[in-house]
Amino acid sequence: MLVHPYKSVGNLSFTNDRNKVRALLNEEFETGIKEFGSYKDYYDYFKNSALFVYYDKNDRINAFEFFEPKPIFNEIDLLSEPFQKLVETFKELDTDLIVEYNGFTSNKFGIGISTNDDPETDAAMPDSVIIFRQGYYD
Repeated sequence: MLVHPYKSVGNLSFTNDRNKVRALLNEEFETGIKEFGSYKDYYDYFKNSALFVYYDKNDRINAFEFFEPKPIFNEIDLLSEPFQKLVETFKELDTDLIVEYNGFTSNKFGIGISTNDDPETDAAMPDSVIIFRQGYYD
């Protein structure tokens, strides 16, 4: 699925609402809420696609979080490249890249990638990729 920063991932657009996403994916899902302090993300989890879609309280899309599908950005399969290679690639593309111990965030492109492996080893692989709307982390 091609990532177009702040616009879409594949045929899933940030202008879609919850019902449109459900219709486009056309598969079973679970709903829930993830809370971070006073902030709430409402979500649908599409098990067959290994995809979380996060919404605001008005059912507008906040983010897509991938675990298995192939989000492709800049001709790179973001879940198939080693984590350290992705860090270096994104450092070249985004001078304001926010790098933490086991993940990084590019506000320039609306992409965050994390790993559960030891991120300091060459064998570390990403475990999830989040593609988010403009201002999601503000």
